Amino acid sequence: MMRTFFFPFLLVFHVGQALARLTRPRRAVTLQPVPTQSPVRRARYITKARLDFNPFSSGSTLGFLAELKAKSVREAVPKMEVTINRVTDAAAPPRLMLTFVDGRETPVDLGKLSVKDTFAQIELETGRLDLEAMRRGKPWL
Repeated sequence: MMRTFFFPFLLVFHVGQALARLTRPRRAVTLQPVPTQSPVRRARYITKARLDFNPFSSGSTLGFLAELKAKSVREAVPKMEVTINRVTDAAAPPRLMLTFVDGRETPVDLGKLSVKDTFAQIELETGRLDLEAMRRGKPWL
């Protein structure tokens, strides 16, 4: 007799808990920004940067150029060479050619990528070089 008395009670209790979970207001999901590296850390493995762009076209070129020319980046990476070629052809997409300390050249089409995507690509290469430095047992610089 005791079993029949407690069983319906427990069943009602569990159903009540499930309903309470379903009707409870949910917290809003907020997307946290992906932590990015500082400009100095991002540019430390770049030895050469060649930028071809039309100064009158809009795009992510000027944002990237501002970061390369920042005082903190120039002081932290004095060996980095920045070459700027101004193109008069309005149809030519802005191009960026990066050369890293291991000699790998990476072309970046700034006409298709945003500044965030460009920085993410550079951070990917920086992470690759950090990993290779750990495997070798000595730093690149």
